[in-house]
Amino acid sequence: MDGSRYSGPLTFVDAPDLVSVLTGNRKFSTFTKAELDGSFDASAWPDVLASDIRSWCPGTLGAALFNYWD
Repeated sequence: MDGSRYSGPLTFVDAPDLVSVLTGNRKFSTFTKAELDGSFDASAWPDVLASDIRSWCPGTLGAALFNYWD
């Protein structure tokens, strides 16, 4: 066994109380569940590695930003 485990699909939730705490000091950006579950436009996210996009074909913004395939 190689020690890896499958954690299941990514599931995003809206947490308005947490968002208000995180964004209150302006150090964090947050996304809504709808944004993270929405389609991924690689041209809008140049910091996501092209090799990861080609290899893993993230279907949503959340999958591209919070990948766990590596």
